[in-house]
Amino acid sequence: MMRQDSTASRGGMSEKEKDFVKFMRHFCTRLVQSVVQARMGQMAVAHSCSPTPETPDWFNLIVDEIGEIAAYMKSGIKNYPPKCSALSLDFLLHTADGDSLPLESWVVRVDRNQLDENVNVHTALYHQMSTLLKSVIMASRFTPSYRYYVRKQSPETFVLFYGRARLVIAWRGTEVQENRLLPTPLELYILICTTGPKWK
Repeated sequence: MMRQDSTASRGGMSEKEKDFVKFMRHFCTRLVQSVVQARMGQMAVAHSCSPTPETPDWFNLIVDEIGEIAAYMKSGIKNYPPKCSALSLDFLLHTADGDSLPLESWVVRVDRNQLDENVNVHTALYHQMSTLLKSVIMASRFTPSYRYYVRKQSPETFVLFYGRARLVIAWRGTEVQENRLLPTPLELYILICTTGPKWK
């Protein structure tokens, strides 16, 4: 389940800010595609390098898209961080008695209280985001929910839902993993985290 938390966006952005917003949009869409593919049991696909690709590969990484996900994100998600406070991708387990158990949440959010004027958007930050995206692809296949549930599911038991989540992921034994914190030049930090119960 995907959701975005809305806040009022800034007006009169500079060229650097516009580039950062564009990078974040492409980063978020590729992160969602990558994590959903991992939760559907798909193995990470290795693509051969092309010296003259037909289309630019954002973050020097080819990410195959699920058409349903791409269509929803194009029509349903209007803003991405930093133009909204957070983007969340939640995974729930629907039990036999009709309950929904929160398993995992991947969150991209911003922290406007930080500032690093020395970060170059087109070089350092772009490279960091590329490295982070590759790390997410690997990390998404090593979390407890992947080990315990993904391998046992089938296309009939995996269902995609869209919209604002009605559950608050907060319960006893919650475990938060911070994958990476990236400094940005626009008083923003990128935080990727997963949450889930402590597994035995």
